[in-house]
Amino acid sequence: MKIFCCIVLIFILSRTCEGQNLVPNWSFEDTLHCPAYPDIFEANGWMAYRNTPGYFNSCNLNGLAGVPSNLMGFQYPLTGNAFAGIVTFSKLYVDHRDIAGIQLAQPLSIGQKYFLSFL
Repeated sequence: MKIFCCIVLIFILSRTCEGQNLVPNWSFEDTLHCPAYPDIFEANGWMAYRNTPGYFNSCNLNGLAGVPSNLMGFQYPLTGNAFAGIVTFSKLYVDHRDIAGIQLAQPLSIGQKYFLSFL
């Protein structure tokens, strides 16, 4: 019975120990305009720091930046109606890397552990 109570307590406390998301617009749902072309600048707050990261949204009907079918292939978003994409390696273009970024909701602190996940 003691073990059962401990397990129940761990499950209850695990919900209260959730971290916060420091990345605003993490799901790319907040848009400035429906993208006509896969352009990360249409996702509110997001910037291209190198080359041309893509932004895809189901509001696009011309097929270039649409969801699930678009210029780069076929992909459903994990949540909602939008997602971003980057090129990390290309045989066609030497040293081509897409880098997208957004200012965090809070500054990071030295010595603090942070966990990052990509789904």
